[in-house]
Amino acid sequence: MIDQWIKEGYSHLYLGALRIILTLHGRKGLPVTARIALHNTIYKQYEHAVIGTCLSTLHAGIISLTYYPNFNIPLRDNKFHNCLKVQLQILGALMLPNSYMASLHHHIAYRLQDHALDLPILGHTGDTIIII
Repeated sequence: MIDQWIKEGYSHLYLGALRIILTLHGRKGLPVTARIALHNTIYKQYEHAVIGTCLSTLHAGIISLTYYPNFNIPLRDNKFHNCLKVQLQILGALMLPNSYMASLHHHIAYRLQDHALDLPILGHTGDTIIII
């Protein structure tokens, strides 16, 4: 799909919003906490790579977070496929080794661009917005 975007003249992907939802597979009210961090893995040092973190309890059953990374990624970058990573740590009520403790869902809103800056282009009616 990326090769097709490049053939169509796009050069960058703008990340506008990223929603992460964590659902606990257990009864409500358990003493379970979750630490979620979103990283941009092109940076070597942790303090530069972290986009956002959250520490919360899962006693209600669901955590919903929305991050606004607000940056461009070149489509030709060899780190494109794995530049964003979610680090998840769940502590609390122990479960059997092969059981599912939680589900992690994601929703990404991004825009394809033929430039690196977030500027309007003359004669262009609007950017393509794709939501996954």
